[in-house]
Amino acid sequence: MVRRLQGASMVSVCGGGAPSAGAKGAGGLALPRPRSGSVMRLSAPVASVNTGLLALEKKLNAAFTALDVWDGTVYPHQQVQWDLEYFNSAISELSKVNPVAARATGALDNLGFT
Repeated sequence: MVRRLQGASMVSVCGGGAPSAGAKGAGGLALPRPRSGSVMRLSAPVASVNTGLLALEKKLNAAFTALDVWDGTVYPHQQVQWDLEYFNSAISELSKVNPVAARATGALDNLGFT
């Protein structure tokens, strides 16, 4: 269902310009007219919380993410996990009745990408 806005042009509704005087939005709410040159200022408690959240985000990004050998973002445990998977693959190949040495050494070739 499309609701027609009363007194507002499509440009003002889509953000292409300031709403015309007396424009009404959906539900009959008046659309605010921005003051020229106005800057949104945060209250002291909000600014303090934002500063704390930004510091936490930086710490989390530094502690819980890393770059792998291909510069992809990974978790720090993933490199160790991949090495263990390759190592286990080589061990399982060697524990077979008729192991294929090329498969075992091929799995070990992938170890240690750091």
